[in-house]
Amino acid sequence: MKNHLIKSLAIAAVAFTTNAFASQVLFKNVNIFDGKNEQLKQNHHVLVVDNEITKISKDKIVVAQDAVIIDGSNKTLMPGMIDVHAHLAITTALSKIHGYVSPEENAIRSTLTAKTFIDDGFTTVRDAGGHTFALKRLIDQGLVPGPRIYPSGAFISQTSGHGDFRTPAEPHASTGHVDAGHRLKMGKVVDGKAEIYRAVRENLRQGATQIKIMASGGAGSDFDPLDSLQFQPEEQLAAVNAAKDWGTYVTAHLLTDAAISRALDSGVMGVEHGLMIKERGMKKLVEKGAFLATQFNATSPRLTELPGLQQVNIDKIVNAQKDMANLVPLIKKYQPKIPFAVDAFGPPSSHIKQRRYELYWGAELFGNFDTLKRATSVSAEFVALSGKRNPYGKLGVIEEGALADILLIDGNPLEDISLVGADAGWWDASTEDIKTILVIMKDGKFHKNTL
Repeated sequence: MKNHLIKSLAIAAVAFTTNAFASQVLFKNVNIFDGKNEQLKQNHHVLVVDNEITKISKDKIVVAQDAVIIDGSNKTLMPGMIDVHAHLAITTALSKIHGYVSPEENAIRSTLTAKTFIDDGFTTVRDAGGHTFALKRLIDQGLVPGPRIYPSGAFISQTSGHGDFRTPAEPHASTGHVDAGHRLKMGKVVDGKAEIYRAVRENLRQGATQIKIMASGGAGSDFDPLDSLQFQPEEQLAAVNAAKDWGTYVTAHLLTDAAISRALDSGVMGVEHGLMIKERGMKKLVEKGAFLATQFNATSPRLTELPGLQQVNIDKIVNAQKDMANLVPLIKKYQPKIPFAVDAFGPPSSHIKQRRYELYWGAELFGNFDTLKRATSVSAEFVALSGKRNPYGKLGVIEEGALADILLIDGNPLEDISLVGADAGWWDASTEDIKTILVIMKDGKFHKNTL
């Protein structure tokens, strides 16, 4: 009995000490966009303890004497935004990676790019290909500013695939040659199930939260036709099974309907781009509960103005856009799960401009609420598919128990999406700080607080 009493008192003392020294931030009198519902919760109070949202109430919340209190009257509190298709480590035009960029320079450039995400209120990104493992660790340790990163690691591509970055004069990696893609740890060129198993498992060993394969032709590459199917079904299934063994999933670069159908039949859960999808592919995508991580900016005629494109890439883009007419009508008809996905690469300014234009153009097509929901709760649902490999907790919502990734906006972005940076300027878009984002909190810590 005595030992039990001593143990109970010790537990109580620890609990008291933990609560007494917990960091508390109270947002009072805020209008809440919770990431899921269009109706704002008016004049609520939100309590953050350490890195978690612990209480949301219409009534007054009592806090510790040393709590930070922010008056959010006439302001909107919302979740930090999420980009599920980022390329932090592709820091220049693909045409310039051959001998122009060293791994050291690339690492510095990617660090600068990471800061632009969190400066714009994007507290999480899913990196869809590139070497970002070290950057993720440094951000998580608080050594450099940036968003949470869900890394995919190196692209996994077949020989002659969308991730085979060699010039025509370069020999195959099997000869021992190290091309730019391998030198910068951007991609792995593999063929056959055995090599795919090795590549997937190596990415997982490095810390990948999901696996990215290249399963169709692309516009940004020079030597694979847009209509090409990449990786045989058994090769795709090998990647899916290897990822499942680690409790996570495979996402794939896909453009055409035939490529989309093959990948979905193989168990791929993420269709990256999917711009040339047809009704068959869309129906199958919805039936399987997969996500369509598309980019609406790809339908813009100004896409060909992207810096660094060669004529071969421009020609591919023009041809691809002729086959994108079904995209928006099919989305409206079948209502697939669409996260927010930008697919920017290059210098920091390119990321900023594309990100802000994607917010604008998505809202033009589908409305402010749809775009903001995609950038918060829908994107959070997608990254959570990483299951046992998920390094974080509940994201993309303002709910009790969610991680404290929070934005405070001067006004209502559901009425005016420019308040979170949406910009019609495209390549002329502003890269200045978004002054209407007054507070940016990630993991319970202030990245920005103008109040």
